Amino acid sequence: MLYLNRRALAAIDALIVLARAPAPGRMQRSEIQARLGLTDRSFESALFELVKAGMVESRRGVGGGYRLSRPVEELTVMSVLQALGETGRPATEGGEVPEGAANVPAIRRLQRDFWNGVEAKVVEMLSRTTLGDILENEDALTQDAAPETAERVREHADAIQGA
Repeated sequence: MLYLNRRALAAIDALIVLARAPAPGRMQRSEIQARLGLTDRSFESALFELVKAGMVESRRGVGGGYRLSRPVEELTVMSVLQALGETGRPATEGGEVPEGAANVPAIRRLQRDFWNGVEAKVVEMLSRTTLGDILENEDALTQDAAPETAERVREHADAIQGA
């Protein structure tokens, strides 16, 4: 199971909000936070890291705010996690088994190898999944899903959009 903290999830959601913002306008930090229902300061640090990584452009003053600085097809989930200093590693318990440990039971070595394989697949998927893919899948869900699922997705999208 992959563990992403609230800061990472908020950063991804913020990028999605910015991607859905009417072009070429900018959004204020408070507006992004309101659309996401966030009040904590960790969001501010995440937004700062996204600016620092060149994923989001920031402008102060009248007409200022935030907007994406790259197309959504160029922003992978892994690049967002890396910009935040997140590894995107699976959340496992028991820690790593040292390589070459002589007294480690075989089952622990098998578990290590299994979780390393899972981690590699997760990293691969996150490295090729773009925000454009996420937006496309969200649109497909709202069009093709069962009516009750589509309605829940629409409600979530409306909440993010502030509709």
